[in-house]
Formats: sequence, C-alpha cells, structure tokens
Amino acid sequence: MTAGSISSSGITASTASFTTNTLAYGHYRTTFSITDAAGNTTQQTNYFYVDQLEFIVSTGSTDIGTLSTLNQTFSPSVNVTVKTIGAGFNLSLGGSGTMSSGISELASWSGAQNKGLGFTSTAGGSGITNIAVLTPINPTAIENIAFGTGNYIGGNGIQKTYTYTIRYGAQIDSLQPSGAYGANTDFRLQAAY
Repeated sequence: MTAGSISSSGITASTASFTTNTLAYGHYRTTFSITDAAGNTTQQTNYFYVDQLEFIVSTGSTDIGTLSTLNQTFSPSVNVTVKTIGAGFNLSLGGSGTMSSGISELASWSGAQNKGLGFTSTAGGSGITNIAVLTPINPTAIENIAFGTGNYIGGNGIQKTYTYTIRYGAQIDSLQPSGAYGANTDFRLQAAY
C-alpha cells in the first residue's frame, strides 16, 4: 500500500465524495468510518489502483498478399504492445475470422481442410518462430498475465512493457474464387487487478 492524500469534497447525510490529490502510482486502501449521535460506528474499506495502462498496435491494416493453394501465405508482422505499471491483463484477437470479396468468402482457419484465415503469434517481438501453425480467430486469447505474485502496481511509476508479434496467414484451395478479400479483426485488452 502507498500512503497518499485524499481530501473531502462533499459530505451529505447519505453520501460522501472525495477527491484524490496527486496520488502516486500504486495500490491504495481507504477506510471510511461514521458515528451517529448514539455513538454507533460503522466503517467501510475500499481498495483502488493508480496505473498508467497503454495499448499500442503498430498498424491499422496489413496485406497478406497473393494466396496460394500450395502453402500458407503470411502478412508482415503486426506488433501489439501493452504497457502497465503492474496490472494483470487479458489480450485477445477478435473478429469474425472470415475474409470476403463480394459474395465469396474464405472462412476462419480450421486446420482440417488446409484453407482459411488465421494468425500466429509470439511474445517479445522477436518474430514468428513457427509460422506453419495457424490459430483460428474467434476470438482467441493471445496472453493472460495474472495480477499477483511478482506483478503489482509499484509506486515508482516505471511501466512494464509486453510486446507481441502477430502475423495473419491464409491458404486457399483450387475452388476458391479469385478476388480482393478483406477481413476486420480487433485486439481486445482487459486489465485485471
């Protein structure tokens, strides 16, 4: 817990609101107590965090290129960076996972038919080491960092940085109609304290 300053900004018969005064990054506990005219006292304790969470995606679009029936084709790398002073988080890739061109579609990767759209990822931004394995997009978890042991909000304000490299990939069969296919996907970040 970090010591901080909280000032009163309003108290009524049924509510109290308080304003934080330049609290440093960290984990805080507040305990409020009230005593009535008869001397009965009650208290409530709350916990909260002051963090600086950043979420950066290196590009808004990417091009897989010309697809092949012989092997998978991959996009350039998309780097996803999460910065936090200590929050746990869940990072996932969502969207339909279906590419379309007019009325023609290329479904999400299933693996069984060796065709469809998928992705592959690695932590650390070091590039994809095994691009032969595609994962369907439906949504799919990329990372789950738990809040707790070794991962806490530090009062020093120094952010921890987590970088993930994503590459989209696809493969078609000989029956796939030609066209300029596109798909919408999204990255989802949920902080966990």
